[in-house]
Order: sequence, then structure tokens, then C-alpha cells
Amino acid sequence: MFWSQQSISTLINPPFALSFLIILIVLNLIVKSSAPARLSRPAWSTATLIIIFGSLIQIKAYAGALVLGALWVTSAYEIIRAKIHKTSNAPALQLTKLAAWSTATNILLFLPLNKSSGNLLVWKPFWFLETMMYLTDRVGWLRFGEAMMNYRLMGWLFPKTILAYSVAFSIFIFGNLGTRFLSIFLIISWFKNYKKIDQTQIFILSIIAAGVIIPMLFLQKGTPWNTIQFFYYTLMFASILSGIAFARIIEAKQNQFFKKPLMFGMLFLTLPTTIGTLSQVYLPSRPPSMLPATEVEALNFLSQQPDGVVMTHPFDPGRAKEESNNPPVPLAYYVSTAYVSAFSNKDAYLEDEINLDITGYDWKERRKEAEDFYNTLDESHVREFISKNNIKYFYWRKGQRARLGETQLGIERLFENKEVDIYKVKDF
Repeated sequence: MFWSQQSISTLINPPFALSFLIILIVLNLIVKSSAPARLSRPAWSTATLIIIFGSLIQIKAYAGALVLGALWVTSAYEIIRAKIHKTSNAPALQLTKLAAWSTATNILLFLPLNKSSGNLLVWKPFWFLETMMYLTDRVGWLRFGEAMMNYRLMGWLFPKTILAYSVAFSIFIFGNLGTRFLSIFLIISWFKNYKKIDQTQIFILSIIAAGVIIPMLFLQKGTPWNTIQFFYYTLMFASILSGIAFARIIEAKQNQFFKKPLMFGMLFLTLPTTIGTLSQVYLPSRPPSMLPATEVEALNFLSQQPDGVVMTHPFDPGRAKEESNNPPVPLAYYVSTAYVSAFSNKDAYLEDEINLDITGYDWKERRKEAEDFYNTLDESHVREFISKNNIKYFYWRKGQRARLGETQLGIERLFENKEVDIYKVKDF
């Protein structure tokens, strides 16, 4: 309802779960290294931390960006504090070194495989707030959403614009936080004792703040809502801080009489949504998608053939919409995935359009060429297409074909069962 996936759903996004685990492992090492915790005196060597932080960009780009930003903010904090208190700047220099080398490692690992990543984010402030309010599958407060749009046309400094977007932002924050709003009280207590804030706290606060700010201002090309994943890390850290805050509340002397009611109240507020997510996401009566046994057989056969590029039919969104009403849906009609490539151990001419879009590849031109190939009656054109793209195999589910026949295409059948035909190009 408020756009963000909740923490209970973490494991349906394995890269996110792994990235957060790595962040917690590193922070745990840092906390154990000394008291108070200092990023400048890690339990492991700086080189080890650089490798760990550097790997985050490949596991989850959002985590890599947040962690690097947090390292630089914490480094700046240490430099400023050293100057104000006229203390040694050795810890700050050590932290700066960690941030610089981690950044370099991330760039070296990320950019060669994501050359188009520089243009992935686009400036679109408060898109999540606007859509949250006027989309019927979100909050769906239509009049409020329309008012926000109209006020924005009058300028960002118009009082009603400021008020409307502030209210929407509060709904977004508290709607997503739920009982984790208790983390706000712990953060306030940190700021009250700002002279005692340590590096670990600055690191966590930087991630929480960036996780909120980035999706509020930027969208991702291709799949706009993907930038909400920055906010996932805010929620996870808010969960931890809320646990600390709640423990302090129930342990306070003045609350001893209400200790058990407070604990039962928290359970009452959190368990219903947790149980609902468990039953709907992790333990549904039927899985949302499947790979039919006939396709497993076909793909196993294809995996044993010599290497070569596999041509499949372009993903059909219309067919996917029809099939969605009868789960489990065959992977071919679920969403555009790389399942043929993954299970056959072969390169595919065009698959996984979602991630191609996210990573900035110009896949639409390739799709158009594939559609032209299947629809053309020009024999010379299809032969040229096959040769130019080194196509060696055709993987077709029953009913999928080209307008030209096998002889005209220059292919012969290698495999057939109830659902799949596999053809090989004769020229190879």
C-alpha cells in the first residue's frame, strides 16, 4: 500500500538478503573490534574490509551505493571532529583510505559489466508520494493525489504544495515503518547526545537517510519503482533500532507494571501482517510459476549439445496476461526471464528483457529484429540474420514458429516432445 516491500518479504529477494547479511557481518566485526566501536580499528584488516565492501556492488548495486556513501559521510564526520577537538586525524585518514579503496574496487567490478549505468537514474522528485496517493492499488486517496498534482503546478514554494507533500511524506514514512516508528525515538536520543555519536551510528544514520532521500528524488529508467529498493535498507536498520528502543521502553523502571501489556501489544500489532505475508508469499496454495517437466527434458537435452546461440520466441505480454489467471504459469509466459539460457547452459539471442531494461541495454532494437525475422517471407533475409547472429539452435514451444518453413530457414529438428521443438541450423 505504501510502495515498499516489508522486511518479512526479504527472502523473496535473495541478493538483498545476502547484501544486508554482509553489511551486518562487517558492522558486527567493527563493533567487536573496540569499545566504543570505531571503523578505523576493524577486527579484520583494511584490505579484507575493502574486498567485502567492494563485493557489495555485484551482489546488490543499491547496497554498494549506500555503503560507499555512508563510508564517505562517516569519513568526513571523523575529519571534522578531529579538527574541532584537535585530536589525531589518524582514524579519519584510515577511514578515508577504506572509503577510497572500496570505491575504486566497486568501480572496477561494476562499470565493465554495466557500461550504460551512468544514465540509469532520472530526476523525478516525489513520484512515489504522488503515485502512492492516487493509484487505486496503493493508498488510493484520489482527491488528495489530484490536489497534489494541481498544487505542484503552482510551484514548490506554494504553501498548500508544501503541506500536501509533507502529509504524503508522513503517510509514506509511518505507513511503511509501522511499529518501527520507535526507531525515531532512539535516533532522537542519539542527536541529543550528539557529542557522543560514534562512527557506527553515523554509518547507520547515513544509510537510513540515503535510503529515504534517493527514492524520493530519483527513479530508475525502464523500471521506475526499482529505486524503492534503497528504502529496504532503511527499513531493515529501522527494525534493529526499534528493537533497541522497545527494549529500553519495557526495561524502564516506570514501565515495569506495563511490561507484559506492552509486549503483548507489540505482538498484536506485528504478528497479523507477518502471518499474512508468510501464508501469501512463502506458503501459497500454489506457486506463481513453474518449469514444466517437458521443458526440463528439452532443456537438459539442449544442455548436452555443442555450444551455440539459441533463438527463442520474443516474450509475449498478452499471453502472459491470459495465463496469469491460472497459476502456476509456465516460465515462458510468467515474465521475461533467462530460463532457457540458464537451464540449457547456452547463450540466447534475446531473453530477460526486465534486467536488460534495468541495466540500460538497447534490447528493443534486438526484439524488433527478432519479430521481423519471425514475420518475414524473405528467405535471404532470414538466412543473413541467422549467419550474422551465429544462431545455431531454435527453441520453440508448441505453436511457436516462423512464417517460413524449416527448409526455407535451413534448419532440421533435433528434439521433440509434447510441448517443445528444438531445431538445429544445418549450416553449422
